[in-house]
Amino acid sequence: LTLNFSAATAISGGAVSNIDDIASSGPTILSGNITTTGTQTYGGAVTLGADTTFTGTTATFGAGIAGSGFNLVLDFSGTTALNSGVTGVNHLSVGNGGTTNLSGTISTAGSQTYADAVTLSGDTTLISTGNRNPPWRNKCPEATHHQVLPRLLDLNQQRHLEEVRGHKAAKKA
Repeated sequence: LTLNFSAATAISGGAVSNIDDIASSGPTILSGNITTTGTQTYGGAVTLGADTTFTGTTATFGAGIAGSGFNLVLDFSGTTALNSGVTGVNHLSVGNGGTTNLSGTISTAGSQTYADAVTLSGDTTLISTGNRNPPWRNKCPEATHHQVLPRLLDLNQQRHLEEVRGHKAAKKA
């Protein structure tokens, strides 16, 4: 099923299922669960109109997801690509054994749970305004910690070296 509309495409009501693949190139407003046996591709912005669960093999959200205060569950067995962030979601849950690629700001009022392996495919900021614990604490698989921690330590070392160079330059002046 391919949806190519210049105005927002609204899919409302109960669940959408028995579809192999779904692709929407424009903005999409969803008020129900979307289940496919294959891929889901959303080129335009996605806005939730209710608590929503997406299920399939792979998903690409090219222009971000606006949650409107609703809960979001992403259950894909392959790669889930959140290319332009997530805003306004209450609780976010990502899982089903695949990989989640994050880029942009992922902001929720409540919890963020990542049961998949997580890859940072661009500058990424995780924010949870209602849950003061970092969203990854006790929620990421051990393999994710081994992937993310070395990168964070490397960035910390780079920052330290920049500060040391800056301090030495200030002393010479």
